Amino acid sequence: MSAAFAVNTFKVPDFIPPLWARNAHFQTIAGALLTRAPKGFHYTHRVRLHTPDGDWFEVDCAVHGAHDERVEPGEVQDSLPATRAARPLAVVLHGLESCSRGIQTLQLANMLYNGLGANVYAMNFRGCSGEPNATPKSYHLGETSDLKLLIEELRSRVAPVASDERAQPLLLSGFSLGGNVICKYLGEFVEHARLFGVTAAAVYCVPFDALASQPVLDSGFIRRYVYSRRFVRSIQNKLKNRRLSTKVPYDLERVLRAETIGEIDDAYIAPTYGFKDRFDYYRKCSCGQFLGGVRTPLLIINARDDPFMAPSSLPIPEEIRNPMVCLAYTSYGGHCGFFSGMATVRGDSWIGSHLQRFFEWTLEQQLNDQDYVARCT
Repeated sequence: MSAAFAVNTFKVPDFIPPLWARNAHFQTIAGALLTRAPKGFHYTHRVRLHTPDGDWFEVDCAVHGAHDERVEPGEVQDSLPATRAARPLAVVLHGLESCSRGIQTLQLANMLYNGLGANVYAMNFRGCSGEPNATPKSYHLGETSDLKLLIEELRSRVAPVASDERAQPLLLSGFSLGGNVICKYLGEFVEHARLFGVTAAAVYCVPFDALASQPVLDSGFIRRYVYSRRFVRSIQNKLKNRRLSTKVPYDLERVLRAETIGEIDDAYIAPTYGFKDRFDYYRKCSCGQFLGGVRTPLLIINARDDPFMAPSSLPIPEEIRNPMVCLAYTSYGGHCGFFSGMATVRGDSWIGSHLQRFFEWTLEQQLNDQDYVARCT
């Protein structure tokens, strides 16, 4: 690409909340409990995509021109809906034990749909759409196969990549675990992203180094008994209620005895996905090691006070040496909080506004950068 378009020149201002809202735990909890779902946004379709291993996952879609087609409970289609105009496509990935209907996901989807004018495809990781899945697998930090399948389906059925003209932009956005999946995908499957025309990605609050950060999440009263325990109980309830006809690769009793995320990863994720243990899992799936290989414009915003992360896990640009990756660290924000007071309560999203600004800037830069266009077509 030409020197005129270096993604790491994009600037994100520091996030400075009111004095009374600067505690990291307050930021994290307020961001989850006091943020309103966006008005004027709803999904128009729910689609179930079947996977090669005999399972499935569901995608909630918001497609322009289908305002009268609201998703009804239990109404699931088997193919992605057709679009009526050449708009950008945007895939959204949620965090651990969230879903397409979580507040953070809805905020992102609304920004992409109403702010950017994109057709949105919010992916529910396996087991997160409200219905038990058919195999022992679910999802994890580095599980990219379902994301790849969704991208392939979008390009084959909705907006194909043509050799003689630029395809509709395909954008990726997500947070926390979902953000890690996106970053790992872009750095590990560079040719897949190029072949299927992934245009840009913007994520936030990603665990660059789970090996360093997982012990942080499992230590301290608030982290262990407010954050970690909620995730653990949710995962345990899902696995306990599954009715599978095949033998599972994990010991359910050991899973149900787990008290921390680390113990869950040792008891469930490691044996299910073939890792030696949780440390092997963290080493192989943390996204920080893949950032040097990214060839798609990528913005990552993390708060330095994120209580889920070890401060030492934040990479610096000099370590990555990749002009396609913009690292933006704020002084405050907690984990997926970025709570700025009444503005957030009213529905304004500080994080969403800067992700939108990055996408707009990137699309404009790409239109003006013929070297980039030539490389991607």
